[in-house]
Amino acid sequence: GRDTDGVMRAFGLVRLRPAGEIYASMTGTVDPAVRNRGIGRALLHWQAERARHLVGAERAGSVPGKASTQVPAHVVTTVLEDDERMQGHLTDMGFEPMRWYREVRRFLGDEIPEVDVRRAYNQAMAETWETENVTPEDWTAGSAYFAPQWSFVAMDRSGDRARVAGYLRSGRYEQDWQALGWREGYTDVLGVLSDYRHRQIGPALLVAAMRAYAADGMEYAAAGVDTDNPSGAVDLYES
Repeated sequence: GRDTDGVMRAFGLVRLRPAGEIYASMTGTVDPAVRNRGIGRALLHWQAERARHLVGAERAGSVPGKASTQVPAHVVTTVLEDDERMQGHLTDMGFEPMRWYREVRRFLGDEIPEVDVRRAYNQAMAETWETENVTPEDWTAGSAYFAPQWSFVAMDRSGDRARVAGYLRSGRYEQDWQALGWREGYTDVLGVLSDYRHRQIGPALLVAAMRAYAADGMEYAAAGVDTDNPSGAVDLYES
C-alpha cells in the first residue's frame, strides 16, 4: 500500500507452508505515521481472504483430477503481547492464541561458563541420522544476515566417518542496534541431533557463540525461543 506520493506505508504477505496440514501464514505491518486510520484492519481482512483462497486452491490441487480433499488447514499470524489493538482485530476475526514465543537475552559482561565439549564427543553413541527436511531455498532465505564468524558446528569424530552432532547459526542484525540501544549477537538456529542430546552439545554451542559475540564487542547474546518447544530449549536458554 502506497500513499499519493508513492511512499510505501503498509504491506501484507500471505504464503502457504504445506507440512502434512496446510498453514497459511500472514505477515504485514503499517507505517506508524499512518496508523489509526483502519488500514491495519483492512489489511488483515484482505490477508484472511487471500489465505482462504490459497488454502482452497491447495486443497483442490493436492490430488490432480480428483475432488478437493479436506486437508486440515490453519491461518496463522504473529502478534506482540502488548499490541492490544492488533489482538482485538484478530479476536474479532475469530483468531485464538495458540503458541507463545519469547525473546531471551543475557549480558555478555557476566562470566560465560565453561563447557567440556570433548566429554560430550566421547559419550556420543550415534546410530541414525535425524534432521528436519529443510530445502536449500528455505535455508538460503533465512541466511540474509548470516554471521559465519559467530556460527559453529559440533562434529562427532569417534567413528570412521565424522558426523554432525549439533549446529548453531548466528545472525548479525546491525540495522536493529540503534533502535535497541545496544549491540547483540543473535542465535537464529540452534539444533542438536537426538542421538547427542543430554551430552552438553547445546550449552557448548551457545558458549562458543557467546564468546564469539563478546570478542567482537557485542554487549548481549539474544535468541527467540518457542515456549512450546518439547526439546527443553526454554530451560537450556534460562540455564
